[in-house]
Amino acid sequence: MQSMRRVRVLVIGQTPPPTHGQGIMIETLLRGPMPRVELRHVRMAYSERLVDVGKVRLGKLAHLASVLGRTLRACATFKPDVIYYPPAGPDLVPALRDALTLLVIRRFAPRLVLHFHAGGLSELCERMRPAALRVLVRRGLSGADAAVMLSAHNPPDGQYFAARRIYYVPYGIADQRDRFASGADPARAPQVLHAGYVRESKGVLDLTRAAAILWHRGRKFSLAFMGSCSAAVAESIRKIAGKHAGSVSLLGEQLGDAKWQVYADSDVFCFPTFYRAETFGLVCVEAMMFGLPVIATRWRGAQDIVEESRTGFLVPINDPEGLASRLEELLGDTPLRCAMGEAGRKRYLERYTLERYLADMEQVFCDVTADRVAVG
Repeated sequence: MQSMRRVRVLVIGQTPPPTHGQGIMIETLLRGPMPRVELRHVRMAYSERLVDVGKVRLGKLAHLASVLGRTLRACATFKPDVIYYPPAGPDLVPALRDALTLLVIRRFAPRLVLHFHAGGLSELCERMRPAALRVLVRRGLSGADAAVMLSAHNPPDGQYFAARRIYYVPYGIADQRDRFASGADPARAPQVLHAGYVRESKGVLDLTRAAAILWHRGRKFSLAFMGSCSAAVAESIRKIAGKHAGSVSLLGEQLGDAKWQVYADSDVFCFPTFYRAETFGLVCVEAMMFGLPVIATRWRGAQDIVEESRTGFLVPINDPEGLASRLEELLGDTPLRCAMGEAGRKRYLERYTLERYLADMEQVFCDVTADRVAVG
């Protein structure tokens, strides 16, 4: 009796630290399980802190040589059927790094899968000058056997680089809600939560402006930001909040159970991002998992996650007044908050579970090797 052997996939990618959506999901992929796939990992680790992501550092050049060396050794010993690679977002230096890396390594595996966790590389490529840089990047990334994208609302990076197959695979995460009960006083004012990198392009100043509008109207609630935050952004948040700064909490980065407890203690989730590399908004799924109604911007993949007027609301980018209006609607109506939160919880269970994500990614790897994996 003959049986198909497991597909061997060499995963080249960042895992935490730093903690961000891409790193979390690559770590999730590596932990599996995937019964039909065997994984081996080469860790990139070009940045250990969020503030260093995308920045030029001399040490990163030496690290590139290390990544290439470890990858070539893994190709020689592991003999992968597939190389899995996550291209960087719309920044020139990481894009050139990715192109050089792929030009060196892709010849050592029969198949290449690009996973576009970050979006906008195609847009960057069109702006590259001189044209020779664009040619280099396109040569390195073009013609992959598959491109995995998170949403059809994202820039068409996979299509731009002429991947042979395009897959849309939303993120999925392990259910955590039943392990946590709210530790908040039920008599306290509602808490509005923002999670992720606390930076202007993630909408944190727009959210603070919206909150200030409602505080000025006499609405009682607290605002919490969970994630890494620079001193300059923290000062801007406090300045916008003004006399209501005492209602703002900067929680810093929270990991593991501490992070999940913050979600459990919150009442509304807001994610008014316009971040240029945004593709999904994993934090919105985390909030829905905990039964929180979500207000997000009509920006990239968040439009797939939030079902308008059922699991939350979608608002235009850079619109504090519109955000304030939707936020006030939820803060003033507890039954509506609960109904939208439970609808979001149901949507999470239907679309964004860990089991579904791993099954979909496993199928991608099996599809692209269907005609190359030998029977043994």
